Amino acid sequence: MNWADVGKRLLGMGLPLLGTAIAGPGGAAVGGMVASALGLAESEPQAVLAAIDGDAAAAMTALSRVEEDHHFELERLSIVSATEDMRTVNGTMQTETRSEDTWSRRWRPFWGFCSALAWSAMACAIAYGIARGTSADVIAELRNVPETFWLIPLTILGVASYHRGRKQRIEAGEQSTPSVLDRLSRRWFGGAK
Repeated sequence: MNWADVGKRLLGMGLPLLGTAIAGPGGAAVGGMVASALGLAESEPQAVLAAIDGDAAAAMTALSRVEEDHHFELERLSIVSATEDMRTVNGTMQTETRSEDTWSRRWRPFWGFCSALAWSAMACAIAYGIARGTSADVIAELRNVPETFWLIPLTILGVASYHRGRKQRIEAGEQSTPSVLDRLSRRWFGGAK
């Protein structure tokens, strides 16, 4: 059990800032704040979860107060956490791009082409069903396709396409502009403008 588990529980309770911040790089410090608000002597994830399970209503009241009182600091920690996650993803993508292995470099475009073919096949099945007058049956069958079957590949495809396009625009001479998170983190934590 770790602070990320506590973060999931806090997110489930409707405490997004606290949940995100405790699951991030500053989790132990935020965990100390949470433990203190719950009246615990020790700052351990298991103890915090036990206190929440022991009296959920009192825990919600105390933790809502923590989230209100430390709103800006929790926002900052949430942004730091999101920035670290993006750096990790970007580092992975850059490593893949520099890889000597052909498959490692090209799996994302391959994934995109497979997704496009699957979407095309589905569109053709729907069009064929409409042309034959059996569109209701075809669409009813498509309801059996799990959402995650499309959600996961399209999310990966979107992120990969965005970064590949950005890389190509920079290689073509476009000046890279920092993202909103980059600008916020530079403003709050310093660094080059």
